[in-house]
Amino acid sequence: MKKKPLSLDNASICEQIIKEALKLGVEEVAVVINSSLSRQVRFANNKITISKTWDSLEASVLIVKEKKQVICAVSEFSKGNIERTLEDSLKMMKLIDPVEKYVKLPPPSSYKQVRNCYDSKIANLASEAGDIVEKAINASLNEGAERTAGTLKIEARNIYLATTSEVEAEYKSTAIILDLRALANKDAAGHGNTCATNLNDFKPEKAGSEAGRDAVLSLNSKTLKEGKYDTVLGRAAVGTLLDYLTLASSAFYVDAGYSFFANKIGKKVASKKLTIHDIGNLPGGLNSIKFDYEGYPTRKTTIIKEGKLNTFLHNRITAKKFNTESTANAGWIIPRSWNLVIEPGKREYNELIEEIKRGLIIKNTTYTRFQNYAQGDFSSIPRDGVYYVEKGEIKHAVKGLRLSENMINLMENIEGLTKDREQTLHWWMEMQTPILTPIIYAKNLHFTKPTK
Repeated sequence: MKKKPLSLDNASICEQIIKEALKLGVEEVAVVINSSLSRQVRFANNKITISKTWDSLEASVLIVKEKKQVICAVSEFSKGNIERTLEDSLKMMKLIDPVEKYVKLPPPSSYKQVRNCYDSKIANLASEAGDIVEKAINASLNEGAERTAGTLKIEARNIYLATTSEVEAEYKSTAIILDLRALANKDAAGHGNTCATNLNDFKPEKAGSEAGRDAVLSLNSKTLKEGKYDTVLGRAAVGTLLDYLTLASSAFYVDAGYSFFANKIGKKVASKKLTIHDIGNLPGGLNSIKFDYEGYPTRKTTIIKEGKLNTFLHNRITAKKFNTESTANAGWIIPRSWNLVIEPGKREYNELIEEIKRGLIIKNTTYTRFQNYAQGDFSSIPRDGVYYVEKGEIKHAVKGLRLSENMINLMENIEGLTKDREQTLHWWMEMQTPILTPIIYAKNLHFTKPTK
């Protein structure tokens, strides 16, 4: 997977865009060049079905004039196309209002390299991708699965930032993500995921084995009554559910009335055992970067500390509006999370299971929908390994339940977390943000039956 040389380097593209924007009377400009080489291998019925490669280059451009901001994208870099795109953006600018509390783009800073985020072996993977898929499939079949399906995604990415505040910075990273779904029959399924920024941390056979075991354990599933159950949430389930913290903690959504964290800074929103950070410069983080899109150095930001809401995520504009400082999470318009990190607990996985007198294990969830974002009311369908546990022993697989809960209540009911953590991101479901997470035990979660 060797990268093709570009006709223009990133610095030249940025310089050209900024020059043309200033000629049109723009006061401030920021340009982010995203260039990536991505490969996706899909498989179904235990065989590779398709392999595709994308080589992409795009510029995201922020232009500011008279405290009005507009964002546009450029993917064809002729002088004429750049001029037309900027001119169209300036016409659009006439239709919008100025930012009430505008803040200029920041000056340059010192950007420290993020460790363990680039692996040339991933960047140059080619035919070996098929071997990786075969290992995962075989591991699943060896556990008793009948069929497998999923995707392997490989990416080498380069991000270049330049602004009229003299910021100029570059960051390169790699990522490899495998999602595998195993079936023991039409309904008995298991899910495995492994993801990393370097091959040493990538475990395809482990992911395949986990999916195969859960598929076999899911045979002969039974229904349960609606009610409250103590529940152990696997990492995929934690990731798909707590991914919504990235929305709720963004100051943009708080201000827009779409956050269950509104007016809760300093207040209890979770169990004392829960501490969650956003870490933009996390070593080995799938979404790590050394600068945000405004030019601030990324850092560790504690969202929840021992159960109390500590801060929202900010860019320069929302920080001014909330009378605080940027957390280096720009997003020019919407502050975004980079990598969610949950502090580990002191328990072993088996200890969490043994503590359940009458409850559930849920490995994964899907179709999470909020009935009320401001209150945090949601529902989600457990899948890919759902088991009824009685007196610390798995009795049988479970079907036909829906988790119907409130996000604050779920977090407040957390009673235990494992010592060990793993990074997860299964991008083909509903999860957008990588999360480094333990397995979590929560009490008295409410389950209903899906309506037909």
